[in-house]
Amino acid sequence: MSTKFYVIAVWTLLSFVVKVNAQDKVECWDRFELSFKQVTKGNPFDIRLSATFVCGKEKKTVEGFYDGENTYRIRFMPAVAGEWRYVTSSSIGAMNGRKGTFTVIPAGKDNHGMVLVDGEHNFKYADGTRYYPMGTTAYA
Repeated sequence: MSTKFYVIAVWTLLSFVVKVNAQDKVECWDRFELSFKQVTKGNPFDIRLSATFVCGKEKKTVEGFYDGENTYRIRFMPAVAGEWRYVTSSSIGAMNGRKGTFTVIPAGKDNHGMVLVDGEHNFKYADGTRYYPMGTTAYA
């Protein structure tokens, strides 16, 4: 067999290899990220990618995105401490059906979570702590 055949065969096999990076432990309200290295043909923005995250009764599905340089990412902010499981769904077979687990630990003292609306004119963090927005421009 020719060298050209072997080069094409190796290139084809490598195009199906997906490297997945993920953390093992994350705080509540912090970012958990899955990262996939995948070479694709055509427009990389046309690839469909998502993951479903489950912890007890909590279930969230999050869409992924193309981040350039053959990298796809899924970012998720868990709001409940515990053992989380995930499974991916993708239009690319090598990124489809990837499973894993990670642990979410309680938030640290300076991590109050996302900002939420509290009534009509106030804001609060997810843990109930009052949030006071500050700005330098008033739009009236």
